[in-house]
Amino acid sequence: MIEFFDADVLIGRLIDQDLAEAPTMADVAAELARTGAARAALVTNTRIYLSNPAWGNDDLAADLDATRDEAGVELRGIFGLDTVEERPGTAPDEQIERVMAHHAAGVQFWPAHCAYEFASWQCPRLFDLLSQRRLPIFMHADQASYAQLHEVMQRFDRLTIILQRVPYAATRPIMGLMRACPGLRLCTSPHFVGNQVIEQFAHYLGHERLIFGSGLFTYDQLPAVAQVMYARLDEDHKSAIAGGNLRRLLEAIQ
Repeated sequence: MIEFFDADVLIGRLIDQDLAEAPTMADVAAELARTGAARAALVTNTRIYLSNPAWGNDDLAADLDATRDEAGVELRGIFGLDTVEERPGTAPDEQIERVMAHHAAGVQFWPAHCAYEFASWQCPRLFDLLSQRRLPIFMHADQASYAQLHEVMQRFDRLTIILQRVPYAATRPIMGLMRACPGLRLCTSPHFVGNQVIEQFAHYLGHERLIFGSGLFTYDQLPAVAQVMYARLDEDHKSAIAGGNLRRLLEAIQ
């Protein structure tokens, strides 16, 4: 049986959303129980980019603690970081130690939302430490240009970036970018649909470069599951995309 590990779940209130309607960590656990396909997920919080990374991290850590005993559900956090040392406690090494204390599965970057440049000169010490610790960067595809991604990954060639919510229209540039940047991973999502698109990436770049993600709660989880389940690939390759590839990345974190 293929076990799914969802690498793209976003909770918290959006700007135009009532707090009572905002998805919570309890909603994540309930959704995993409802679908039955994924029993594990990586979760981040909108407050990380709407308010302050430290505040969002505190909320996320508290939510994780509150749901740690959910039966049969594995939830881990993707935390936020300041990319400029602009206040006490924002030195890169201090920030990374704090998120690692919460068993971080990675860090979420929001350059477009937070008005900073995704460039090697923006936070070189932070990029260097993330490379050393093998701590993945997760980022929505609309947050940086292809040129910015290429520049950073050429400078920091041991960095792992997992690109989420990539639209099907970006197939050709993303394929070229992934050829040029071995540390770049593609997260599947409902945005990313088309005629055997998963099969194309698996064939040209290797199934090891693909990570399952649903885009919950913007999207439902089941279409994303079906996208992998019905792909014309060997069962072991589908199992790797569903969760095995992500687990190997998480096991490498130092």
